[in-house]
Amino acid sequence: MRGQGVAIDMGVDYFEYEVAFEGEVFVLSPNAYGAMAGDNPQRETWTFTEGDHYEWVLMAEGADGAWRKRMGGTYERRER
Repeated sequence: MRGQGVAIDMGVDYFEYEVAFEGEVFVLSPNAYGAMAGDNPQRETWTFTEGDHYEWVLMAEGADGAWRKRMGGTYERRER
């Protein structure tokens, strides 16, 4: 599946995503465009832990090909 997103106040203007499930984990492989987009491959995972909670992790691929966590957090989906 593919998707797109627009960023606000991030130094990145636009994202294109490849999206898939790996078991129970939602995996997004973004291509970012903008002044601070960088050129290293990145990967996001959303792991749904219980009910409306999920752990979000952003990883970057190092020169050795290994994925390393750059940032992350635990979030809760809420009604608007």
